[in-house]
Amino acid sequence: MGAVNEGFLPSGAVREYIKVSGETIAPGTHNLNREVSLPMKMLKRVLVVAAIVLMIPASGFAIVDFGAYGGYYFAGELDLGDFVDKTPGTAGWEYGFLGHLNGGVPLLFNVGLGGFWQRSPLKYDLGGNSYNAKKTTYGIDIIAELELPIIIHPFARAGIAIKEKLEVEYNVSGVGKVTKTNEEYFKSYYLGIGAGITVFPMIRLFGEYLFTRSKQENGVELQGSAVHVGAKLSI
Repeated sequence: MGAVNEGFLPSGAVREYIKVSGETIAPGTHNLNREVSLPMKMLKRVLVVAAIVLMIPASGFAIVDFGAYGGYYFAGELDLGDFVDKTPGTAGWEYGFLGHLNGGVPLLFNVGLGGFWQRSPLKYDLGGNSYNAKKTTYGIDIIAELELPIIIHPFARAGIAIKEKLEVEYNVSGVGKVTKTNEEYFKSYYLGIGAGITVFPMIRLFGEYLFTRSKQENGVELQGSAVHVGAKLSI
């Protein structure tokens, strides 16, 4: 395995040929001008609509809510862009917190706009070796929830990362495993559906499925699915 002269595997400008876990990495032409995906554009429009809905009086249901959740990230794909011609699989546990300011129509639907914080200590395999890829994200979260007088309350949730930090571990010849930290803004989003059930007047348990996608430097992308369970306190 050759030494890294400049840069690092997942981000930065690699200026000389290197080898990482048996894979030859050559300097490529990186497409750094990829267009913002359609889901990101749609999410921005949804956030504007949510802000308008929040102006509707919220009497009859919770004005604010706070929650915590945990789950498993699976079927992940770490696209290393032009650096390596393989797409390692990623998986791991993750956990997070969220909160919303709510508005809507009592006994019909509720829309909440707020924030989230999430950490995903993931792993990926490359060249027969296992590496860590820890992702920490915080940003804007929106939830739309049915509030009909029924036991189960289905909802849809989406979010845009204000900031995402991705700490990727890789191997350097003669040194061993090292970690490089990347930070990106407004280049990650998630979409999902779920359902909640009220167990006490102000406490609701929920489960959800989310699809997430992140973009990093040099064409590196990370996407996958996650299932979460959690609890939410409504006031």
